[in-house]
Amino acid sequence: MGMVWFVSGEKTAVTTPGPIPDIARVRAYAPLTPTPVPTPSFLARATVDLGSSWEDGIGMFLEENCGFCHGPRRREGDLDLTTYDGMLKGGQSGPVVIPGAPGISPVLIWTAREDHPGRLRPSERAAIWLWIQNGAPR
Repeated sequence: MGMVWFVSGEKTAVTTPGPIPDIARVRAYAPLTPTPVPTPSFLARATVDLGSSWEDGIGMFLEENCGFCHGPRRREGDLDLTTYDGMLKGGQSGPVVIPGAPGISPVLIWTAREDHPGRLRPSERAAIWLWIQNGAPR
C-alpha cells in the first residue's frame, strides 16, 4: 500500500517550471543615484599641511619626494612630477592625477604599493588625496 502511494501520489519530485518570461519585458537594474565611494581609512588620520594647491606646497612636496626618479633628468616611465603640466600630462601609462577623482589617480595607487620605492606616509597620502578631491588646483 505504501509503495503504491509513493509511486503514484508523491508530488515532491522535480516539477516542470512555468513559461520563461519574455526577455524584452525584463528591466535591468539602473540606480538613479551613483553609489558613494567609501572614504579611505588613511583619511581619518591627521593630514600633513602641504598646502591646498600646486603652488602652495603640493608641487614642492612632489618635486622633493618624487622628482629624483620622475624629474627632468631620469623621467622614469616618461613621467615628470616636477612641473604641474608634466604631472597632468602623465607618462607612459597616462595621467598620474585625475582632478576630482583621487580613488583612481595613479599617484595615490602607486605610492601605496609595496614594490614602489617612493612610498608616502598615510598623512602625506591623505593630503594629496584631499588636493586631488578638490580638483588639483594649480
